Amino acid sequence: MQSQVLDPRRPYTGALAGGETHAFTLSVMAGQFVEILARQDGIDLVLVVHGSDDKPLAEIDSPNGSYGPEVALVEATVTGAFKIEVRALEKSAPGGKYQLSATLWPSRAAYEAAEAKKQDEIRRWLGRTAIPFVLSRTRGALPIWLPSRNSSRRHKWSD
Repeated sequence: MQSQVLDPRRPYTGALAGGETHAFTLSVMAGQFVEILARQDGIDLVLVVHGSDDKPLAEIDSPNGSYGPEVALVEATVTGAFKIEVRALEKSAPGGKYQLSATLWPSRAAYEAAEAKKQDEIRRWLGRTAIPFVLSRTRGALPIWLPSRNSSRRHKWSD
């Protein structure tokens, strides 16, 4: 099986059917933390990562069916190349598309700091936007669902 070089600056887009495997190599340096992401579009994939010594480091098949991400997080212990395989979960699967990308972080700590920052931004956005929006849309419906202690009365919102 011939492999292609996966460039961290450019995602690879391809098509795959059951029984097929696509192989890639990714150059890494010792200590780097690598996020490998396969976005499934109509085919359930398995993502396999091997170290430069050919030992398996990760085999990922999330329970998300034929759509959504498969993510492998791997730390490079030596400088070399990861070998990455993308294959269909089922040998008889009809064809589908996928996109494969890699993000290289200087260390696990750098990755974790970036993820924590992203989560904080999501929480701030939810607090500013989503939660007030949902509350504004459900305000009139909640009194119907929330009976008071006296079952003949319903809660009233005070403005």
